[in-house]
Amino acid sequence: TQNRIRLGEQTQTFDPTLVQRKDDDIYVASQLLARWLPVDLEVNLSSLTLQVKPRERLPLQERFERERRGKKLGERLNDDNLDPGYPHTRIPYRLLGFPTINQTLGFGLNSATGRTQTSSNYTTYLAGDLLGMESTLFLSGNLKNQAPHINFTLGRYDPDGNLLGPLHANSVMLGSSVSVPSIPNVGTLANRGKGAYGLTVSNRPVTLPTHFDRHTLQGDLPPGWDVELYFNGALVGFQAAGESGRYHFDDQPLSYNLNEFRLVFHGPLGQQRVEKQSFFLDQSSTVPGTFYYQLGQNWDNKGQVRSTAQFEWGLNKYLASTGGLVYLPTSLTDSGENTDPQLYLSAGLRASWHSVIMNSDLFQSPNGGLLSESGFKTRFSGIALNYNHTQPRNFNSPLFPVNADSLRIRDKLRLEGTITTGVLPRLPASVEIQREQFALGRTNLAAITRVSAYVDQTSISNQLSWNQTGDRASSSGDLQLSRRFGVIGINGDLSYQLKPEAELSAITLSGNKRFNEGLQLDLGLGYSIQQPQSIQITANLNKSLGNYGFRLSSSYADSGAFSLGLQLFSALSKEPRQAKWHFDAQSKSDTGEASAQVFLDKNNNGVMDADDEPIQKVGITAGGGQTVLTDSKGIAWLDHLPIKQYVDISIQPQTLEDSSWTPQHKGLRLVPRPGRVAKLDFPILLTGEIDGTVYLANNDSKRGVGNVVIELLDMERKIVSSITNDSDGFYIIPAVVQGHYFVRVSPKQLKQLNLADPGVHEITILPDGTGVSGIDFILKKRKGLSVLD
Repeated sequence: TQNRIRLGEQTQTFDPTLVQRKDDDIYVASQLLARWLPVDLEVNLSSLTLQVKPRERLPLQERFERERRGKKLGERLNDDNLDPGYPHTRIPYRLLGFPTINQTLGFGLNSATGRTQTSSNYTTYLAGDLLGMESTLFLSGNLKNQAPHINFTLGRYDPDGNLLGPLHANSVMLGSSVSVPSIPNVGTLANRGKGAYGLTVSNRPVTLPTHFDRHTLQGDLPPGWDVELYFNGALVGFQAAGESGRYHFDDQPLSYNLNEFRLVFHGPLGQQRVEKQSFFLDQSSTVPGTFYYQLGQNWDNKGQVRSTAQFEWGLNKYLASTGGLVYLPTSLTDSGENTDPQLYLSAGLRASWHSVIMNSDLFQSPNGGLLSESGFKTRFSGIALNYNHTQPRNFNSPLFPVNADSLRIRDKLRLEGTITTGVLPRLPASVEIQREQFALGRTNLAAITRVSAYVDQTSISNQLSWNQTGDRASSSGDLQLSRRFGVIGINGDLSYQLKPEAELSAITLSGNKRFNEGLQLDLGLGYSIQQPQSIQITANLNKSLGNYGFRLSSSYADSGAFSLGLQLFSALSKEPRQAKWHFDAQSKSDTGEASAQVFLDKNNNGVMDADDEPIQKVGITAGGGQTVLTDSKGIAWLDHLPIKQYVDISIQPQTLEDSSWTPQHKGLRLVPRPGRVAKLDFPILLTGEIDGTVYLANNDSKRGVGNVVIELLDMERKIVSSITNDSDGFYIIPAVVQGHYFVRVSPKQLKQLNLADPGVHEITILPDGTGVSGIDFILKKRKGLSVLD
């Protein structure tokens, strides 16, 4: 032998004592392999493990990194539709179920203009099953024996579209808090006041925006709460709770590519909750052949009916059609006469081609007037561009009243992207420009610019607004700044005016400090510079963690007015297995809950019987979030789960204390809903091992041979698992649950190696997990040469 090896274009010699040949195998010393390959090898004899440390990035690592990036991209693009293959668990509806309850009590003292008043109020929010549907009930009022204000909803959600038979609806809602969605260029149709009722039915998936190029966000908002809406990081809306107990952000425009909405809810006790919805507009086009509909009807407090229907149909890969109709009841004119019922019609096309999305729509009002609307959305060099052109022709609606100076043309342009200078950090920015022309020649111009930055834990945002109507121009701005120093947060807001005169409008400074047990102290100072000038100081102490929450609030103004307040809050729900009450300082009525039990299933029937044992300290994870360990009863309590979408509840096998235990299923997939605790069972099965040795017979001798594929088959001859044995011929098939099996050598490999079939072994794993040893195979060559030769 020459004791040489060729590495790429080089030839090297090596010490022959570091290389040994035994039978058909070649053994190389680890230090010699480390010289040939860019890896260091460390053998741990106690654990029988080999650690490979590459000195250069290996192709395998590059592939793992690509897979990781691809997985993260997939989660970002369509996180709701990722299905790990877990069994689907349906949560049955009840005629009447015990609800979750949010209870708030408030007491106040106010003094102004020499008068002192006291107040006391309550809000109760219940969510649970009723009449085979999920329901909510709002009760709010004061403690002076006055009749409470009541709102309710009934509905069902099904991401698979199995509601109402042939309608294949995804959602059905009915109640006093349900409103018919707004219609473009027609307006909000529903009376959301007291005594109004609404019904909506839709088959549009919740993972898509409510419309092709715009999105409506709505939901429950209990009294005392408010909500901020952020779009791609910028604040675009704010609403405080009203009598309906709902919030509505209608027809928010979408941009090409990523559209990220973030709802930040603030509770009366300092609670904060964040919900996110993300859409890629270029990937939300209607699938060819798919038909989406949204139907709604509203009865106002006068008994009048308003109806709407909107449709979308995917014609092909690049084109979709839309249509709709709106029915409005009679209304009272200024002269006291009743108008006839009104019917609005609409039709349009949506087209996508490469990186451009285009739309063209036509609306007809009851008087025969028309409104055309067209536009496009695209993205280039990291900048999203939206353009929209609207032109009414005698079109009459609440948003476009016909008069002597009606709108003739409206053009709107929006640019959104990131400014990069190379010195400063990336600056998200947007510009929106609108131009309107009216019948009498008047022209309105408006522009809004917003620039944000995040530097060293400091967030800065500035918005400028400019408007010109005829010869009159006005301009104003708002500068916001926030920074955290550990447990201390500082916020500032500066409002100013540039035209017609440059002046400051208001200054607000606030700070907060977090303490243990969920306590937070808030201090605020507000100064209004415009007449009348005023100063207001606020101080609040909040507790928003634990079994209950409270808020002590106080304020003082330089006018002498002051206020004191106390609010108490607790949410409660009932664990169904142990009838145990769970209290929380955070709201429960808009989230889901689950009770997951882990037990050792000794008879393998999937049900916890009297002889089965609960297993504690087993990790259960919901949706890839925080892991909860089971208690002494084997129960993990999972709360604050997202609703109206699939959530995957999975077991962490590495937390099982016995290596012979294996879960019957790694996880379950379900759609949580408020007020209904899902009962989930995770049976743990005892498993056994099958081992043996594969020999190669040669004349009168035999030796162990490696790299042989061993297959485990069930009684229907389907492959359950397969392994490759070690170099000495030994193999182990681990974690085999009880049952009858066949063990064989891979027929495909036998054919490739020209070896005779050694036969099949039939074995049985008992319920106690007892393994089976000594399942050996003796391989013999067929006539002629074998590959092993």
